[in-house]
Amino acid sequence: MATLLEIATEPDVSDEFTVAGTDIVTLVLTGTDGGIDVRAAVEIQIKADGEFYPVAHLDGASGQRALAVHAPGVYRVARTSSGAPCGVVSAT
Repeated sequence: MATLLEIATEPDVSDEFTVAGTDIVTLVLTGTDGGIDVRAAVEIQIKADGEFYPVAHLDGASGQRALAVHAPGVYRVARTSSGAPCGVVSAT
C-alpha cells in the first residue's frame, strides 16, 4: 500500500493521483496503533475545470473507512481538520 496522506491532525492535502480506464484504486483511512478514532475524517476530491470538488468522505464516526474509486479522473485526499490523528493509504 502507498501512503497518500501521512497520519496527523492538522489540515493537509495529498498529491494528485489518477484513476484511468478500468483501474480501481482502494483508499483506506488509517489511524494510530491500528485504530480509527470516531473523530478521524478526510474528504476525497475530484478535479474538474482546474478546481477540486468533494465526492466522498472517509471517517471513523460513520464507519466508512474504505472506498473503491473506479471513475476515471484526477483525485486527491484532503484532511481539512481532524480531532484525531488519521491518514490515508491506497492500493491498486
